[in-house]
Amino acid sequence: MKTISKQRVDSHVTKKYDTAMTPFRRVMAAPQPSADAKGRLEQRYLSLNPAAFLRQIHELRAQF
Repeated sequence: MKTISKQRVDSHVTKKYDTAMTPFRRVMAAPQPSADAKGRLEQRYLSLNPAAFLRQIHELRAQF
C-alpha cells in the first residue's frame, strides 16, 4: 500500500493510504506507459499460470 499523506499531532502520526493494488494494476493505472507497452504487459500477465508454476517448482524440487 502506498502512503498518500502523513499528519503529525504531537507524538502521534496518522497515515492515509491509497487503495491496495498489485504492481501490475498500479502500472496499468499509471499514465506514463504507452498503450502499446500496456498491451504487451497485459498479454504477458494473462498468459501466466500460477498453478503451472507451482507444479514446475514441485517437479524441480523433487529432482534434487
